[in-house]
Amino acid sequence: MDKLEILVRKPTEGEIEYMSKEMIWESDPCEFDYYYDHNETVLVEYGCATVTYPGGEATFRTGDLAFFPKGLNCHWIVREKIKKYEH
Repeated sequence: MDKLEILVRKPTEGEIEYMSKEMIWESDPCEFDYYYDHNETVLVEYGCATVTYPGGEATFRTGDLAFFPKGLNCHWIVREKIKKYEH
């Protein structure tokens, strides 16, 4: 089985335009466990979160694009109020 990893990078202008039309999710600082039953891409409009998972962790901030693979079990730590677009 392949190792599941979260990928984080800066988006292109086209990705920003596309993602800004997607569903919005917002949260105050908190912690929770989450399982991804589908691939998900997010664009962080503002805030900061760290997600830990078996074999690693990823931190993303304002302006980052992140990809979560299907089958990932993880723990979210929302460090600053966050708003992100999800697809």
